[in-house]
Amino acid sequence: MVSAAANVEAVRWHDAECGRYTADLPVWRALAGEVPRPVLDLGCGTGRVALALARDGHSITAVDSDEDLLAALAERAGTLDIELVHGDIRELSLGARRWPLVLVPMQTIQLLGGAEGRGGLFAGAAAHLAPSGELGIAVVTRFHEFCEDDERPLPDTLRADGALYVSSPLAVRSHGGSIAVERDRRVFTMDGPLRPAERDVIRLDAVDVATLAAEARRVALALDRVIEVPETDDHVANEVVVFRAGP
Repeated sequence: MVSAAANVEAVRWHDAECGRYTADLPVWRALAGEVPRPVLDLGCGTGRVALALARDGHSITAVDSDEDLLAALAERAGTLDIELVHGDIRELSLGARRWPLVLVPMQTIQLLGGAEGRGGLFAGAAAHLAPSGELGIAVVTRFHEFCEDDERPLPDTLRADGALYVSSPLAVRSHGGSIAVERDRRVFTMDGPLRPAERDVIRLDAVDVATLAAEARRVALALDRVIEVPETDDHVANEVVVFRAGP
């Protein structure tokens, strides 16, 4: 059984490493449009995108497999129009409901375990898209590889509950068809480090737009356009690949 402290820490690390990224929000807002409408957010985490769009007046259905992150989103949503769904986005099953816009932010598509996992997401998204609806997927195709001996990006930090959470990038390495992102995680209090440093490794599938387009065609989704999200001081550049369902 996972302790309450561990649950809180899962949210803290997610917020520190992902929660304050904003460079892509103009893209999601542009896709959602100025007129309020339903949006399906797949891999919502603690609600970085869902909360922004809900505050703009859109009705959000937010799906994630991590109950701890969903619980944090529920607390933050308050009275905003956000429906939470716990589930695996590779096996999406939301009945007969359809959305005009489905979003997959923050390179979630690259965390699904390869082509089979992506295929499951594409199939589920296609089944829940309204006629002529759009599917927007964020993907990183250009990585800056480095190791411990190289100059590294500044750490991500978060202050919460009297502690400082510090996530320091250690390396980004290619391993065949994946990219390993290695981080050193430390928690500090006024009395010093809370515990020894922990090594965290995330593996991203290495994919390109052409691969995603080919996989989307299998479920009758057509590549519509690619929107560039520029590099920031803290994050590499990425693309939002937009697919369109048939009429």
